[in-house]
Amino acid sequence: MDIKNVIIADDQSLFVNGLKQLLEGKEKEILTAHIKGNEHAKKRISSEVRDISSKLTPNSFFILGCSDYIKEYLQEINNNSKLTINTKFYCDIKDQLDNEIGFQIFRIIQEATQNCVKYAGIANVIVQIIMHETYTSLTIDDDGNGFDQNNTQLLKGSGLENMRMRTKILNGNFEITSTIGKGTNIIVSIPR
Repeated sequence: MDIKNVIIADDQSLFVNGLKQLLEGKEKEILTAHIKGNEHAKKRISSEVRDISSKLTPNSFFILGCSDYIKEYLQEINNNSKLTINTKFYCDIKDQLDNEIGFQIFRIIQEATQNCVKYAGIANVIVQIIMHETYTSLTIDDDGNGFDQNNTQLLKGSGLENMRMRTKILNGNFEITSTIGKGTNIIVSIPR
């Protein structure tokens, strides 16, 4: 292989890598814009938790602390629905949760608990946030009505899609499992 071919191959590789990075950046921009559009719509049609939702800004996370705000929100749901919600926070490091990560986690919790309010019936819900050195995990378990995981239309609903997109923006993993009559389990894992 002569030097000219090596230079052309390197140039092509650089071009492909640059194009890939540009596409990934644009995908995140599109996801962020979609989420912002959903945020606007959600504020207009929010239900019993409208006051808490409208107060939420990244600055209030910084002032109040992420876990306190989440506990306050979940207590409000607990008081005004058929759900019994327990929260558990574990942290094996000294660092606080990053503001943007905390904000997105809150919105995932908000989306999941609103789904519980609408569909789970009388249910117990456990919300856990575990902060490790290299990742933060969120689990939301309920023992409510559950749903059929083979129902692709339900799996593409805006609530679940918003949770997936928020997780993707944070380069995390999103999993959901559900069984009719036995409840739903959501696991989100986000690198730190």
